[in-house]
Amino acid sequence: MESDRVIPLVGDYVAQVRTSSELGDSLARLRPLVFGPAFEADPSLLMNDEERARTTLLRRRLDGLHELCWGIYHRDQLIGWTYGLQQSSEMFYMINTGILPEHQGKGIYTALLPHVLEQLRTDGFQIVTSRHVATNSRVIVPKLKAGFFIAGCELSDRFGLLVLLHYYTSPLRRRVVSARAGGERPDAAVLAALGIR
Repeated sequence: MESDRVIPLVGDYVAQVRTSSELGDSLARLRPLVFGPAFEADPSLLMNDEERARTTLLRRRLDGLHELCWGIYHRDQLIGWTYGLQQSSEMFYMINTGILPEHQGKGIYTALLPHVLEQLRTDGFQIVTSRHVATNSRVIVPKLKAGFFIAGCELSDRFGLLVLLHYYTSPLRRRVVSARAGGERPDAAVLAALGIR
């Protein structure tokens, strides 16, 4: 994926393929503007020096994993980002997306999401996962509308109660999950996929 590829979103908004190192300083500057003062625990402050050193070593071992990092621009000004990292041979974790408050509510995230999902499907991922503070309906609802399923809840020492979402890039797998969750009646293809004849 070339790092100058531009993805049209809505109006004068575009996403542009980047790397996390290219956007690193900008993201550090934008993150507090997007998320505000955080009510979260910094795990590094909960560790001793030896634990921090081990965590740093473990993080370095992840350097070869596939990442997706796109900047979101309005007339050449960086106003947001989306970032995620490979978790396994079939799963990709959408870590976070942030858009400056003055650009929120304009359909940018809704326009961005299908492009991200298609890129991850093209890259070969079967499952796209994300975690969200349980009250963050501004992200959870668009993801549910895009075909994500609620896969569970998790209690995090860092963020509190989180909702775990999964998106299956295979339409058949999405239908199997929907049938298993009671969202649709299984047809012949879904029954066959479940090994039921």
